[in-house]
Formats: sequence, structure tokens, C-alpha cells
Amino acid sequence: PHTIEQLPGEPIILETLFGDWDASADLLPGIEQITAMLEASSGPLTLIFDAREVSIGLDDVILAANKTARQMHLFSHPKLRKTILVSRSKLITLASKGLKSATFGHITLEVVESVEAALALARA
Repeated sequence: PHTIEQLPGEPIILETLFGDWDASADLLPGIEQITAMLEASSGPLTLIFDAREVSIGLDDVILAANKTARQMHLFSHPKLRKTILVSRSKLITLASKGLKSATFGHITLEVVESVEAALALARA
């Protein structure tokens, strides 16, 4: 459903979500793996979520937002420099803006439409 890797020689974690990714089953294990990578890192990392292949409905957005709210420690981790979401979905873009509210702990996700744009932003 997804892959998570730190790019060789770069302070960037890339999680690629595939079409069969399921928020109810795959979100929390991914957060746990990324948190462990941050803990093991010697310095700050940028996190890129590539969600271009995922088809997400409103129910998925609500489920993911609720689970994300309970796992806010990831987004406030001292070694997390920046979080970038790659998606062309207007629903995902809108949901990412909602995460900036106090309810979700003022989570900031920068949304771009390509992995190349995300990498450029991460390297800036």
C-alpha cells in the first residue's frame, strides 16, 4: 500500500502511497515508522507524502484527519523540519488547509502537484 524511505544522502523522508492505500489500515503504521526514522536521525528531516495515486473520498479524509489529530506528536516532532504533500486532489488540498486549525494542532502541510516540486521545496 505504501513505501517509506529516506532518500540517500539527503535529509528527506519520502512516503509514497499507492492506489490500494487504506487510511483505516495503513495510516498509523506509517506514522509509527516515520516517527522511528525521525527518532533515529542525527538532524532535522523533511517529510514528503506522495499521495498522487490515492483516490480519497470524504470519509477517508475525515478518518485520516481524526487519526492525524491523535498522532500530532509526529507533526510537532523536534526533528521534523517541514511536511510536504504531493497531490492533485482538490479534496486533499482542502483537507490539508483544515489541519491548520487549532482542533488539529495547527499542522502545516505545504501542498504541491509533483514530487519534483516537493523535492525542490525540501531542498530550499
